Amino acid sequence: MRSPPQSVCLALLAGSLAALVACSAIETEKANDELAAKLDPLMGKSRDAVFKRLGAPDSRRDLGDEEIWLYYKNYGIRNASSGRELPGHLGSGRPSESVFNSDAATGARSANEAYDRYSIYFVDGIAVRWEGRAAR
Repeated sequence: MRSPPQSVCLALLAGSLAALVACSAIETEKANDELAAKLDPLMGKSRDAVFKRLGAPDSRRDLGDEEIWLYYKNYGIRNASSGRELPGHLGSGRPSESVFNSDAATGARSANEAYDRYSIYFVDGIAVRWEGRAAR
């Protein structure tokens, strides 16, 4: 039995890669929509209302007349090629060296962190806007 021509194999590989990228983009878009659905209703609310809904921020800053609450939620490290979660997050907000995928032939490493990172801006104790993103 003959193997398929190289051009067919390359086309299948390119199609698989495109599907993987598309799935990742869809997952990230969905996560960003969920983040907006969680944060949009909090605009116009007091600091207390935001605190009751989201809990304490990971950090806070003052910038002029604005108070900024920063939140970060880590969902772990995902293998770039398989989407499976890898161990190794040490609670520092950064992956440990052991979580990176290594390609023995090239020495290349890759890993994807899944997280939500967002900031809520308050003026006179009222949430006026938010910025952030989800990464999957």
